[in-house]
Amino acid sequence: MKLPLVYRDTMRRFGFAVVIMVVVMIGLQLFSLLFASSMSWDDIVKQLYVTLTTSLGALTVFGYLIVPYSEFKLGMQNGQTRRQIWLSQFMGVITLSLITCLLWLTRDGNWAQVGMAFLGQLSGISTMLAIGNGFALLSRKWKLIVGIGGPIALIALLVRVITWMVKYWHPSEASMQHLADVLTMHGSSVSLVIYSVIWILIMLLISYGFMMRMQLRRD
Repeated sequence: MKLPLVYRDTMRRFGFAVVIMVVVMIGLQLFSLLFASSMSWDDIVKQLYVTLTTSLGALTVFGYLIVPYSEFKLGMQNGQTRRQIWLSQFMGVITLSLITCLLWLTRDGNWAQVGMAFLGQLSGISTMLAIGNGFALLSRKWKLIVGIGGPIALIALLVRVITWMVKYWHPSEASMQHLADVLTMHGSSVSLVIYSVIWILIMLLISYGFMMRMQLRRD
């Protein structure tokens, strides 16, 4: 069965990016040997592998801030519907999450941790996909405005929320422990899985809604 065009193109671009990243990382690691000659080759290989797998996770997450509009443009130019383009995006999200977590499995060898890491990776990529699809609705001018003003507004909002919580919210010790477990990915695995699945579904629905409203731009 022939894979969808948009999906194949996205995987090809991510593949090129991974090759470039690997070459750069190896070059930097070899350069560091000049200043750490006491390290054994085993330590060097292990450190390089950890760095590569971590960097790959970051690349697959933040890559979806950039690729959504180019995916949409390619799909529309080749007669695909918005739904088909979004399904290709969904396939890409699943594929990149699986590849990343399989590499983490070879590094850590713990299925339970890798399973939670898969949900975390899927949450991150689906969130970036939703944001990337939203950005694709904007002109370049508004992308600049939102890209600069959005983080500033978010920081200001967080400061206000934290100030309000410190002043008015006095939770019990059990509530604080539960919140800490959620934020640090500890505690009940069932709860974390439920929270993660709900978040992923919300982000995928948002990305789908943005895709249905996306238009080809001239700017």
